[in-house]
Amino acid sequence: MSKRRARLGLAAATALWPLVALLATSCAVLEVDPLPEPLRPPNAVVESPVAPPEAEELGLRITPTPGVVVQRSVAEGIADELGQSLEGDPVQVSFHDIPLVDFINAVFFEELGMSFVVAPSLREKQDLVTLRLSEPLPPAQLFSTARRVLGEYGVDLRQTDGVLTFV
Repeated sequence: MSKRRARLGLAAATALWPLVALLATSCAVLEVDPLPEPLRPPNAVVESPVAPPEAEELGLRITPTPGVVVQRSVAEGIADELGQSLEGDPVQVSFHDIPLVDFINAVFFEELGMSFVVAPSLREKQDLVTLRLSEPLPPAQLFSTARRVLGEYGVDLRQTDGVLTFV
């Protein structure tokens, strides 16, 4: 047998070895010993908190913690009312890399004519905003769009006594 043929035979055997091993082990049956019995019985599930007997003697009682139900749809509905009463001609705006506070001033004061206050912590932000609209938007929709853009930068908007506050 030549050396070349011997190398090919060795290469073929090496390549087929994982397949042979897989076939050999796939027929085997694995048996597992049963689990031992538990050392103690499982704890009973308590439906409601029960005070230990000595708690009553000390004047203690267990009360459930009050919960707060937050209805997402109600919270969204309240938030969406802000700016929806704006009316007027559609507005075309285009901003490229302007500071956050300048964006607020341009949209909410110059375009929408609204009064606002900017929180001091917001004045320190160095973020640049880009907003390019291909078509003019009605004022209420511009308000909503600008608010969504500001939300991406972590800016929240509140209204108190007709004055917007950006935080």
